[in-house]
Amino acid sequence: MRLIFYILLTGFVLSNDIDSSNQNLQSKAPRFYSRTIEGKNFFLSDQLEKNRNIFLSFFATWCLPCKKEIPILDSLSKVYTNTDFYLVNVSEKYDKVKKFKDYMNISVPILMDKYGHVAEKYNAIALPHSMLINSEGIIIYNHIGFENGDENKLIKILENTVQNEY
Repeated sequence: MRLIFYILLTGFVLSNDIDSSNQNLQSKAPRFYSRTIEGKNFFLSDQLEKNRNIFLSFFATWCLPCKKEIPILDSLSKVYTNTDFYLVNVSEKYDKVKKFKDYMNISVPILMDKYGHVAEKYNAIALPHSMLINSEGIIIYNHIGFENGDENKLIKILENTVQNEY
């Protein structure tokens, strides 16, 4: 049953029939708690108190578009230092995610959403699902899936945050 769900989910992402461009935009980001892959506590509310932008990307190790997006996000996290980037793994076991992190040489912190509760709060039903939360806690970018060229849209948004347009 789980395999069927993943196949359907991947089909949604690959078909690009989902238009998320306005979903949740300009709404307050739901607060959540998670643990990092290193076992540290993560509270979104604490991060927002730092008055920094936060980029979340929900992913799974089996997701092909995620595997394309993650290295790009890793690179962008080093350029756009006014934004804290986080990958949110949805419903996978620690060992599998740790091996994936090491194999992909990921430096972006990984949050473990063991039971999918965070993904549910953010309506992340297809992967990858990325969003940018500004320093006031408002979702200003929301995107489902990843295709070549999507990074250009994200770069434009990140550039605007550097210029404090959001």
